[in-house]
Amino acid sequence: MSRPRTNCAERHLVREARLRERLKEETRGLSDCGRASHGRFVQGCRCGACREANRAYEEDRRRRRLYGRPSQFVDAGPVRRKIEQLRGQGYTIDEIERLSGVGHSTLYGIMVRHWRTGRPVERCRRETKDAICTIKGRRRLTQGQNVDAGWMAGWLREYRDAGLAVAQIARTCGLDRQVLDAVLHGKRSRVFARTLHAFVTHKPELDRMAMDPGACKTTRSVRCVSCGHVFQTASNARKYCIECKEGER
Repeated sequence: MSRPRTNCAERHLVREARLRERLKEETRGLSDCGRASHGRFVQGCRCGACREANRAYEEDRRRRRLYGRPSQFVDAGPVRRKIEQLRGQGYTIDEIERLSGVGHSTLYGIMVRHWRTGRPVERCRRETKDAICTIKGRRRLTQGQNVDAGWMAGWLREYRDAGLAVAQIARTCGLDRQVLDAVLHGKRSRVFARTLHAFVTHKPELDRMAMDPGACKTTRSVRCVSCGHVFQTASNARKYCIECKEGER
């Protein structure tokens, strides 16, 4: 007697199910743990270490709930604001990691996104909050501290109106031209303290260059008295201000 004929898709599903069962039995659930280490019951791993860790965790959580003790997890919002405050006071992520003992991946998950959800975490462990919140802020200015760039932007506009090119200012101060362009056009409201320090250090030289017409690499900006428009060059004024061509420039 011949065997009954079956569908190819059904045979494929049966083969895949048998393969999964054999793999699960050979690895005893170890392949389901993913990126996490064993002994933490993550992503449904059913090995002995993960099952024992899950049993201990559930017993501890039940005991805490019965005795009215606080949970191990707290809101991550205050921790996130504390990290932003430390960043504003001059701390870098590496310094926060070294002083608090919290891993870089944990800080990244709090500030940027968690690797599993793709967004910042809503809760974190209580010991993580205590370790980060115990860091005291600095009172002295450090090179990595973010400071306001309003004063710097005002002087950049003055030098631009005097005829100095942004590239020339960047070469004189040893700064990145893209940073100066962003500050000049209002795209960046804060800079590092080392950037402001370099600008203040070379400011006397920039003042002398602005007072010397021969040091200017661009033509001085002009203002039309009739319409009040400011043009970067005299050629632009003659080209785009035709109706005020007779006015004083």
